[in-house]
Amino acid sequence: MNDNTKPQSATKIPRFSAVKYDDASQDLAIALRTKFEELEHAIETHLSGDREQAIALTHLEIAHAFVGKAIRNSQIRRTGGETK
Repeated sequence: MNDNTKPQSATKIPRFSAVKYDDASQDLAIALRTKFEELEHAIETHLSGDREQAIALTHLEIAHAFVGKAIRNSQIRRTGGETK
C-alpha cells in the first residue's frame, strides 16, 4: 500500500440509510439514554441557568446524537451491513 491509498474497512457504512435497531442496540440505546437524562437533570438542577449551562446542555445533546450514530454503526458492522 502506498501513502496515497486509504485502507478499506470490511463493511462500508452508509451515511444516510435508516437503520432499525435490533434488540441489543435498542437495549444499549435505552441504557445510555437513561444516563443522558440523569446528566441533563444534574446540569439543570445544580448549575445556574447561564450561558455555560446552556452550552453544557447543547454538548450533551450533541454527544447523545453521536452515541446514536455509534450504536447504529456498531449494529451495521455486527450484522454485516444490514439496514432495515
